Amino acid sequence: MVVISIMVGASIMMNRRMTGLSREAIAGLVAELAPRWQTRHRDRLAARARSRRIGAGVKHRFGFADRLLATLVHLRHGLTHDVVAAWFGVHRSTITRSVAEVRPLLAERGCQVNDGVRLRTIADVVAYLGHHPRALMDATEVRVRRPVEGRAGRDRFVSGKSRLNTMKALVLCDPAGRLLFCGETRPGSMHDLTQARTAGLVDLLLQAPLGVQVLADAGYQGPGADTAGAVTTPRPTPRKGQKSLPPSVIAAHHAARKRHSSQRIRVEHAIGHLKNWRILARYHGRREHFDATIRAITSLLSDHQHTDRTEITTRPLTVELVRAAKEQGLSLTGPDGLLKQLTKTVLETALNEEMTEYLGYEKHDQAGAGSGNVRNGTRSKTVVTDGNGPVQIDVPRDRAGTFEPQIVRKRQRRLSGVDEVVLSLYAKGLTTGEISAHFAEIYGASVSKETISRITDKVLEEMADWSHRPLDEMYAAVFIDAIVVKVRDGQVANRPFYAAIGVTLDGDKDILGLWAGTGGEGAKFWMSVLTDLRNRGVKDVFFLVCDGLKGLPEVVTNVWPRTVVQTCVIHLIRNTFRLTSRKYWDEIKRDIKPIYTAVNADAARAAFDDLADKWRGRYPAVIRLWDNAWAEFIPFLDYDLEIRKVICSTNAIESLNARYRRAVKARGHFPNEQAALKCLYLVTRSLDPTGAGRTRWTMRWKPALNAFAITFSDRFPAAETY
Repeated sequence: MVVISIMVGASIMMNRRMTGLSREAIAGLVAELAPRWQTRHRDRLAARARSRRIGAGVKHRFGFADRLLATLVHLRHGLTHDVVAAWFGVHRSTITRSVAEVRPLLAERGCQVNDGVRLRTIADVVAYLGHHPRALMDATEVRVRRPVEGRAGRDRFVSGKSRLNTMKALVLCDPAGRLLFCGETRPGSMHDLTQARTAGLVDLLLQAPLGVQVLADAGYQGPGADTAGAVTTPRPTPRKGQKSLPPSVIAAHHAARKRHSSQRIRVEHAIGHLKNWRILARYHGRREHFDATIRAITSLLSDHQHTDRTEITTRPLTVELVRAAKEQGLSLTGPDGLLKQLTKTVLETALNEEMTEYLGYEKHDQAGAGSGNVRNGTRSKTVVTDGNGPVQIDVPRDRAGTFEPQIVRKRQRRLSGVDEVVLSLYAKGLTTGEISAHFAEIYGASVSKETISRITDKVLEEMADWSHRPLDEMYAAVFIDAIVVKVRDGQVANRPFYAAIGVTLDGDKDILGLWAGTGGEGAKFWMSVLTDLRNRGVKDVFFLVCDGLKGLPEVVTNVWPRTVVQTCVIHLIRNTFRLTSRKYWDEIKRDIKPIYTAVNADAARAAFDDLADKWRGRYPAVIRLWDNAWAEFIPFLDYDLEIRKVICSTNAIESLNARYRRAVKARGHFPNEQAALKCLYLVTRSLDPTGAGRTRWTMRWKPALNAFAITFSDRFPAAETY
């Protein structure tokens, strides 16, 4: 029996449909009620004529957790005690006794409205209304067994509405539909208002603070005066003699009744949730236990409603959603998957919240009466999302037609994430046709090439602002280079596109701009680039590092007279190996290393002379290469090792060029200059999204900046003296 009970209990805990509660909720009930059950059990044993000491006697093999699960299954599905006993492998009397012990414990818990706050009686509810002055009231009937023939008062249970044998319960909830109270059961023949009076609700409302308002249906007409207007019922229908009232009065009358019904509908929903528990569909138990039964179910349902409105962590919520999707056989992705449904729900919830904020009152709230503008249903709209393709949503409307949603704007068919995906794919070199095919294949969404072109054109204004933004007055170093891009201008031709990277005095890397040139890379165009940088605020640069372009030092001197031009040592070494045979590379490597690692320019010249004496006869072009670049090669040798490391090469901009070339290679060629600039700018825009690269760059430049501050103390703008 113990093994069967454990297996059944485990299966019930794993399947939420069996009890209507999650495993966490059941565990919480066990922790809350087990001590109280144990105390009552001991008191019951102590009250016997033949008392035993505590702990003596036969131990329970059907523990409290099993008793709670059996009671929950009985309440949720209305199963007889025989069936539940067969499940757990115990006798029917054990289940009967378990339900009789656990049901009162559940009923006594009351309704949870806040953490640690529970309402157990009507007096508690009225006191709660002193702080939350609105509530909804109704009575619900549950069909019960017909009393045996000849029993006194048999007709008391016959309902005046359904003519069936019923029991009636009083239900109170807040405007959101959360249960505040359910109980005070009476025979079905009793009128709703009589039930409220005998339960003491009318007297308590008379003593309630001013402003308390309880909305009820027409069955409660009459107690308004007795409760100082606390109970509000719909206006009665016009009598026969009033049929000749003006149409405007009749229309206002019907509108008022409709508003009242719309606000009170939440209590009907709450009653519907109660009757989802099958035992209340038709109650077969003893009528004297009906009150405890419906109170117990109300307590459990109240916990569930409170949890739904309590902030919970993302991980448990995700686990529950995935588990529910698996139980329903719902896939996580795909056209009808969980992710798509969640996207629809989140968007519609956000739009409804926007409508509430715009109108100034909640849906079904009486405060909107006579405001001049009300909700006017919804309209269907399909939007394309980046992760789930097309999603059909219902956008709320207002009667005046002045509501302007912000989450999904009017005439907007794509969410912002879709635009980011398009820009990202364009930055990776995909054409508009390839991006359109990608959306059709991956997301099942139709996005035309023209639409994609319009999306990418949105960055043109942003690119123009970026290209003309003001720059810092001083940079520690500026790295410049150009890449060749094929542009179709009448015919496909190679066009240089220039880029510059600046390193600020704080060690931050800043891409200064992109420029489209004509013909080959030349110092003449670099003059216009450097002039543009000066016009944007750059007054001084310590070092300008390039790849050995002829005529550039004179151009730089014209723009920034005190700037030192440094050629890239890596380019010199690479060109050296390009001009020599592979079999001599190791020997040449040993001979040129003393040149770029020399302590000063004189030592470097001596090492170069040794190189020239050894290799001039075999490779005169190598000697001429170094000799022509000597004036731009030696400047970095005059500075500390920290400065040498960061200015000896153009690796800083070569990594950027590699990203540019990757996008250009994927694209092949561009239809015009603007398309090429747009692609290069989007690559620039997508660099280092996490910021980790920027952090590493800054840390690598910190030692060099300390050396800069000492070496260029006369030009350093900081107030400190180094």
